[in-house]
Amino acid sequence: VDVARCIRNGGTPIASGELGYHILDVMASMAESIESGRTVDMTSSVSPIPMLPEGWDPYEQTIF
Repeated sequence: VDVARCIRNGGTPIASGELGYHILDVMASMAESIESGRTVDMTSSVSPIPMLPEGWDPYEQTIF
């Protein structure tokens, strides 16, 4: 919903490509750790993600 609103109204989505890459790295590192039975160092990091603004309504009409 946040991405759709940013496309429509301009702005930067909270779920960035940087965050998507980090989540993928977490999942791949977890799978490798499970398979190998050892701790796996992660290669990515991500800046803190801002909270949704107060009053943000997920049910607000986004697309007409």
